[in-house]
Amino acid sequence: MRPLSVQEIINWLGDQYIAIEPQGGTHDLDSLSSVLITGISTDTRTLKPGEMFIALRGERFDGHEFCKEAVSKGSPLLMIDLQGRDKLGEELRDFPKIVVKDTLTALGKIAKGYRESYLNHVKVIALTGSIGKTSTKYWLKAVGEKLLSKDEVIASMKSYNNEIGVPLTLLTAPESVSYMILEFGARKRGDIRYLSDIAKPDVGALRSIAPVHLETFGSLKGIAQEKASLLEIAIRSGGIGLAPRKLKRYLPLTLLREKNLFLLPSPKVRTRVEPETLQTSIKLTIPLREETITFKGTLPSLIPRFQLENLSFALQLWDLLGLSPEKELLAELLNEDLRKILPEMRTEPTFIGDILVINDAYNSNPWGLREAINFILSIPKYPRGAVIGDMLELGKWSKRYHKWIAKHLRALDRVWLYGDEVRHTWEALGNEKASYFRKEQREELKERIKEAVKRGEVKLLLFKGSRALRLEEILNSVVMEVGER
Repeated sequence: MRPLSVQEIINWLGDQYIAIEPQGGTHDLDSLSSVLITGISTDTRTLKPGEMFIALRGERFDGHEFCKEAVSKGSPLLMIDLQGRDKLGEELRDFPKIVVKDTLTALGKIAKGYRESYLNHVKVIALTGSIGKTSTKYWLKAVGEKLLSKDEVIASMKSYNNEIGVPLTLLTAPESVSYMILEFGARKRGDIRYLSDIAKPDVGALRSIAPVHLETFGSLKGIAQEKASLLEIAIRSGGIGLAPRKLKRYLPLTLLREKNLFLLPSPKVRTRVEPETLQTSIKLTIPLREETITFKGTLPSLIPRFQLENLSFALQLWDLLGLSPEKELLAELLNEDLRKILPEMRTEPTFIGDILVINDAYNSNPWGLREAINFILSIPKYPRGAVIGDMLELGKWSKRYHKWIAKHLRALDRVWLYGDEVRHTWEALGNEKASYFRKEQREELKERIKEAVKRGEVKLLLFKGSRALRLEEILNSVVMEVGER
């Protein structure tokens, strides 16, 4: 981030700004004119000297409780709200502070000011979707770095896709960057518009529509309306919007009439896993604007069909921006170690002895789980098992979708179901291959999986569930046990 003066931060805050404290003395605004803020931090665990600490509030935390630690680590300035001021105590009474109405809103305003002042030359690519957006973001970054250079392309870290992560990503960008790839999540109506107002996207990309966060959006139509708003915002601000052609039925007619909306044709994908080597033979054909590029060959690692579709989307997006990929680039990307490109816990394969573990434990939803099941079913000659956790935030549709997924799980050799909502899946499965464990039976679940692995009941094990279930911890426990043999 470019170093910022205290005055320009205050200017960007607008009506959020209340005061500099303490008033007068050695820490008034005039005395802070020589202080340069070298970064913005909301987490004292990663705070570096010179960074301003913003005390955010959440349902389970209050950043004001960490202000003393922030000062001890070298923060020259705190940002707090009126309510939190009383928590700082006498020892921080004379330390310089900016007091605002709401620290989360203030963070967004600072990021917006930074974008408009110092990143106005940068093309911002904003990507949203129900599933696949994080993996697609990493593919976009990998492709962009090969078409341009690593210094010209920056992408948000991990799943930094909300009202905290997007502003923090903007505030880490150097002025030298040419393209910034941001991931936009949405848990409720209006989230996309809020993030767009801060980031000012030049490209709005919609990856998918699926039953995710149904609890707050109420229907697939509600999800589609929120996600598609990103395309409208980007187009009406002079940019472009794009989405897979198969999502056309979810888009409003007013958007379909926009000349700067691009509906991308689907790639042709054929995959086959070699049973002995577990290499993946593929044929991938991707239609671009001027030509079609194809890769046919055998890859050194497993790769799910949907990751090839994510890669295709990334290549088509860069092609629309005038940076046309060639088939040599496609071959180069596919032959790389995918663990260096894709995030953790997204169909991540690991061998522990002769057991193939597929870690897809980051999150879960009906369509994402179906794809993960199809992936392990494509791997032949393996007794297949799956540890499946609840799919959360489905609201009144939860029972329906947990029953629906049972028909896909029937093809597996062994299924362990863990949580509350998967009780409906267990009831729908109704066979001896499935076991159900409540949340308080976590330790028992671990032991049952370990026993099955030791007996050789499964040689391939999928872990998938919503984030709150923390299935990766169960996976790690099983891995440690197997690795000790």
